[in-house]
Amino acid sequence: MPAAPSPPLVSIGIPVRNGARFIREALDSALAQDYPQLEILISDNTSTDDTAAIVQEYTRRDARIRYWRNPADIGIVANFGRVLAEARGEYFTWLACDDILSYRNYVSKTVAFLEANRDVGLCSTDFDILDLAGPGKMLPWRFPEIYPDRDPAEIRALYFSWPQAPACFAIYGMGRREVMAKAPFEGRSHRGSFAITHMEYPILLAVLKQARIVALPETLRTYRCNPQSAYHYENARTSGFDYVWLGLRTKVMLLREALHFPLPVAEKRLLLLRVLQNFVPRTILSARGETRRLRIAVEERRQLVLSLRQEIERRRDVVLKHGLGPAPEPARSGLSEDDLAAPGTVPAVASRLPAWAEAIRDATETLLADFFRRPSAQCLARRRQDMVDSLVLRQRCEDLLQEIHRLTAEAERYLAMMQPSA
Repeated sequence: MPAAPSPPLVSIGIPVRNGARFIREALDSALAQDYPQLEILISDNTSTDDTAAIVQEYTRRDARIRYWRNPADIGIVANFGRVLAEARGEYFTWLACDDILSYRNYVSKTVAFLEANRDVGLCSTDFDILDLAGPGKMLPWRFPEIYPDRDPAEIRALYFSWPQAPACFAIYGMGRREVMAKAPFEGRSHRGSFAITHMEYPILLAVLKQARIVALPETLRTYRCNPQSAYHYENARTSGFDYVWLGLRTKVMLLREALHFPLPVAEKRLLLLRVLQNFVPRTILSARGETRRLRIAVEERRQLVLSLRQEIERRRDVVLKHGLGPAPEPARSGLSEDDLAAPGTVPAVASRLPAWAEAIRDATETLLADFFRRPSAQCLARRRQDMVDSLVLRQRCEDLLQEIHRLTAEAERYLAMMQPSA
């Protein structure tokens, strides 16, 4: 009997600068993967802390690790490209120096999916977010908009849409190296410094030109909200004007890419329309406004869940009273009673404002929030709280929507029992 073929090599790339605080956890999680064919590449972008000493300690213990130090700071985007260029694996994933592959089967599950689905170029998963809501606290981060059952055209349109979609974090998925290697890694600068805001867009669009991007509906990685990361450092020095300017540059890039994207005529026409809509004023949304709209949506869905439960109880009583059959076994709900509690203070408005009024309100909030200067400590604290609130509420919206679908199906089963047979 011929020997079974060995599994393909997988490269885990860790671009790092001053990552001594958390890099042990990242390395331990990579080395603990149950996949047998691994290499771990670490590109040190002129760290000034103990990163080098820690990594060299690991290289002496495990030959799967390769480490090098760049002679000069090449910027985070170029460092992402450098670690990919040095990879030898058929499959590749980036691991931020402060993140964790929190399940031992992350690599094996994503590689198995890619092996079985040759039209997929990048396979992400759901995440846990660590330390965002407080030290040691976890928040689930799911990406149903790019699950494998979604229409590929809808996913492509998502990555050409503005504001930036959370699904951009698919960049930390497992991909085919030959597909990912065609992405640009020149990066860009702003006010004389390397800029990383929106760096995911050109990389993900390059993947989409060749293959699909999906996310498995399983939580297999942990993303750490690290106030000392390059993103948070940039956030602390970025004014509202800077965000608008960087966003405008990204929108122009999206338009340029859409014009040259290889698509059927009908889909390309719709895609161009979507991209042009990125330039209308309503896309200038504030984080506070998004949180406000999510809070309203949560309340609307919560009320709908409560009313559906009442209707199901009414129908159940009718079925039992008239002997129409045993009550159907309800599907298990993933919601606790706390999930159905009111989501904090609901805004004074009873419903969403018209789109034009929301745009004016958001633009006003943006102009008042340190628009032409670096954000104050109070502004940074508000931004962080708005980010936490929006993620918590976004997940609450998704959970409530799933409960609505479940209850609707249960209510329809009761209704079918109540209908006279033909």
